[in-house]
Amino acid sequence: MTDLLKIKAKITALLAKAKGTDNEHEAAAFMAKVEELMDEYQIEIYELGDQSDTMGHEDFFSSTPA
Repeated sequence: MTDLLKIKAKITALLAKAKGTDNEHEAAAFMAKVEELMDEYQIEIYELGDQSDTMGHEDFFSSTPA
C-alpha cells in the first residue's frame, strides 16, 4: 500500500471515530486531526469516498432511464 493510500485509510478511520462517538470533545479532537492531515497532504473529502460531500460529484448523466 502506498503512503498516500495509508494516509487516506488513516483519515477515513479517524472520520469514522469522529462520527461514532457521542463525546463532542473526542469528536472535535478526531476532526482536528482529520483536518490537519487533509491540509498536510492536500486531500479533499471526496477523494476518501465520503458521499456526504457531493461538491463536484453531481451526476448529470445516468445509465438508467429516468
